[in-house]
Amino acid sequence: MTTLQIEVFTEILKTVVPRCAIITNSNNIVFEYRGLEIEIDKTQISELSERLSFLEHRDSTLLYSNNYYETLVSFEGRRIMPRIENDFDVEDSQNNIHYKISKASDEYILFLLQVLHTNGLLREFSRRSFFQTHMMQERFERSGSASIFDFLRIALRSLYTLKITSSDSKSYADFERYINSFLFHLAYNFDTSIVEIKLLEDFLNSQRLERIRRNTDEVDPPRRRYIPELVYHYQMAVSSESPYLQFISYYHVIEHFFEKIYNEELVKVVQDTVSSPSFSIKRENDIKKVIKVINNKLKARHEEYSINEREALELTLIKHIDTDSLKEKLKEYDDSLLEFYSNNEVIFSGGATINFDSSQEKEILKRLSSRIYSTRNSIVHSKENDKLKYTPFKHDRFLIKEIPLLRFIAEEIILSNSKLL
Repeated sequence: MTTLQIEVFTEILKTVVPRCAIITNSNNIVFEYRGLEIEIDKTQISELSERLSFLEHRDSTLLYSNNYYETLVSFEGRRIMPRIENDFDVEDSQNNIHYKISKASDEYILFLLQVLHTNGLLREFSRRSFFQTHMMQERFERSGSASIFDFLRIALRSLYTLKITSSDSKSYADFERYINSFLFHLAYNFDTSIVEIKLLEDFLNSQRLERIRRNTDEVDPPRRRYIPELVYHYQMAVSSESPYLQFISYYHVIEHFFEKIYNEELVKVVQDTVSSPSFSIKRENDIKKVIKVINNKLKARHEEYSINEREALELTLIKHIDTDSLKEKLKEYDDSLLEFYSNNEVIFSGGATINFDSSQEKEILKRLSSRIYSTRNSIVHSKENDKLKYTPFKHDRFLIKEIPLLRFIAEEIILSNSKLL
C-alpha cells in the first residue's frame, strides 16, 4: 500500500469517530472526544504506514508477509468465545508457528481504515461498528493507555483478527493451510465456529440491511401470518454467517412451491390441449400428443415421477416476483449490484447475466432463474469431476454477491403467501 498522508489519516479519524475534534501542529495531532484527549505523534503514524507498505494485502481484509499473516475473523452468531475475548494464544513449537486471536494490531487497523476510506465505505463501517457509550470511554481511561490505536481497539466492536507468526519463511499457500487447520481445530475442540472474513461485503452487509429497513422502535405489531416452514428456512439464512447456508436456506424458501406451481402449469397445458377445437378424443394421435406433453413434463426417476426443477423455478418467479420491485430493492441495498448482475456471470457456476433494464420481463425472469439454478447446482452437486463447482471459502467472495438477490426473492415469496392475522 502507498504511504498514508497525515491529512488523510486525520480525515479518516473524523469520519470513523463521530463528533471528535482534531487539532494539528507541526509535530503532533491532538484528538479530542467527549473529554478524552489523545496526543498522536505524526512520526509514529508515518513509521507505521511505512511498515504497512512492506506488507502484502489481499481480498481487502488480509495482510501478510513471508513471516506474518493477519486476517479479520467473525464468531458464530457474532458471539465472542469467553476464552478468546482477552487474547487467545497457541504455540506450535514443532513447526515454529504461533497463532493468536485478539483485537486487531495497529498495522491492521490502519490498513483496514485506509481500505475502507479508499472504497468510500468508512462512514458505513463507522455507523455499524463504533461503540458510542460512556462504558467504552471508562474502559479506555482505566487501561491507562495514551494510544489512539488502543482507543480504536476498544471503540470498534468485533474487530478481531487471527494472527499467525512463523520463524521460517512461508508462502501465502502455506499460511492458508495453517489457518484452515487452526480454525477446524478450534471448531472441533470448542464446538464453535470462527470464520475468516475475506470480503468487506460480508463485513458490511448487515449494516446495509439495517439502513433500508425500519428501526426497531418503529416496528408495528405483526399484521399477517406466514407459512411456518418458510419462516424456519428464512431464519436459518438470516442467522447464518455462511454464504453457502444463506444461499441454500433462501433457495429452500423459493422451492417450497415448485411442485404445486409446476403441477398447476401441467394441468393448464393439458386443459389447453384437450379444449382446443382441433382436439378429438376419438383420434389416437391427439391422445398421444397429450401423453407426450405429460411425459415431457414429468420425468421418471427411480420408479417415481419428478418435475423439471429448472422450469419450476422459472414458473415460481413468474408467479411471485415483480422485476421492477426487485430491481428497486437491489438498487436501494447496493446500487452497484444491478450493473454487476448485468455484466458478470457467476464465476464458479456459469450463472447467466441479467439485464434488469430489459423491457421483456419474461426474459429477465428466465435469465434470473437460470443464474439461480446454475449456482444452486454448482453448490449442491460439487462432485470431484465437476468443472463448474462451488468450493467453500474459496468461492465465498463470488457467492456473497448472489445473496441479496436470493434474500429479496425469498422475502417476496413469503410475503405474497401470507394472510391477515
